[in-house]
Amino acid sequence: MRTLVRWAVMLYPAAWRARYGGELEALMEDAGVRGGDVWDLARGAVFMQITTMNFGKIVAGSTVAGVLAAGIWAVAQPRQYVSTAVMRMSSPAAGVWTDKMAPMQRLQRLQQDVLSRGSLTKIIQAQNLFQKERQQLPLEDIIQQMRDRNIQIRVMDGRGGATFTVNYSAGNPAEAQAATRAIVTAMIERNVAQASAAGDGPANIEVIDGASLPSEAAGQGRAWVVGRGGLAGMALGLVFGALWWVTRRQRWVSLWQLAGFAAAGMALGVGVAFLIPNEFISTAVLRTADAREMQSAVTRVLSDDSVAAMIHRQRLFTKEVSSDGIEAVTRKVRNQRIRVQVAAVNGGMTAYVVSFQYPDRFTAQRVTKDLVGQFVGQAKTEVLDPASEPQTPSWPNRLTIPLMGVIAGALLGLAAGYLRREKLVTA
Repeated sequence: MRTLVRWAVMLYPAAWRARYGGELEALMEDAGVRGGDVWDLARGAVFMQITTMNFGKIVAGSTVAGVLAAGIWAVAQPRQYVSTAVMRMSSPAAGVWTDKMAPMQRLQRLQQDVLSRGSLTKIIQAQNLFQKERQQLPLEDIIQQMRDRNIQIRVMDGRGGATFTVNYSAGNPAEAQAATRAIVTAMIERNVAQASAAGDGPANIEVIDGASLPSEAAGQGRAWVVGRGGLAGMALGLVFGALWWVTRRQRWVSLWQLAGFAAAGMALGVGVAFLIPNEFISTAVLRTADAREMQSAVTRVLSDDSVAAMIHRQRLFTKEVSSDGIEAVTRKVRNQRIRVQVAAVNGGMTAYVVSFQYPDRFTAQRVTKDLVGQFVGQAKTEVLDPASEPQTPSWPNRLTIPLMGVIAGALLGLAAGYLRREKLVTA
């Protein structure tokens, strides 16, 4: 208990410890120490540090807070295990393929198929992946997360074929290995299916190293995370220390006035965030072997007459059509709501992402299906991913807007204090 008392005393400012530290320790030894006494000492130390705050203490305190926050976050994060399989794709019998880049092109097409929504949905269901996430999030979001975070397909060597790795990360080593095996199996099966559809011979795919069973967690070490947290805390400390120096030394504005402006900015940001209507985006992925014909189809589908007809057919923006006219709404829909973008060019195949944005998620999906139907009807295309049903709005970000309001309010508070100080000086 005496050791805890000494540690609590060390939290007090140095000047206070030099004058009263010895007397306090002697008093505690004579009167006896209880658990509540240690808490009272620590609480008093924190209060005294706040009342005697200076630039160095702000920076040091923010750095310690960043280290503690990063340490807690690093411990709370689940460990990730990565299973790896090594595969090689090469041309079949001589004379079947004449293009030297055919293995790389076919690997890219194969990767598109395996990472499509339908393929990953089958893997998730067969391997029973993301059990908790499927109870809370829509499958569309889980699949996107799986593509971005869990799966990595990297080419190691493209000479004379394509040697590549298939990596899958999960919180459980056995789950990571099983998912990697499922992806490898899907690539082999899709290779045969693609060749059958094209009337060509399938590529030779061999598994050089099967899916590994990871024994150690991957990723950055916790010390690295804690170090980054300390640097972030130090940066924030420098910012807050500068604000403190301005408010205390220059006397432009009081802390209460600055807090009031920040609170007003946050309140305004919250109000604006909830007044802005939601916007949902539905997307679909198409693939075509004739990019020139697809570009012609895009021009036809996005023409004024075609877009206007779709607006009437889908009953879009009825109020705006009545007030602004169909021509203005047509320009708005074509320029702001519809997106047709090239996603990837792999050999003779080109992938396109078609999306539509609308305040109602079901209407967004329905219009995207309409656009996909028009493209499929006018160009030789296949649908890799059908129109998705968006579950969460893409806009607005209701957390960022109030945060920006706080920053803007604080800056306005500083500006108001500075202008007030200038008026007082000139008067």
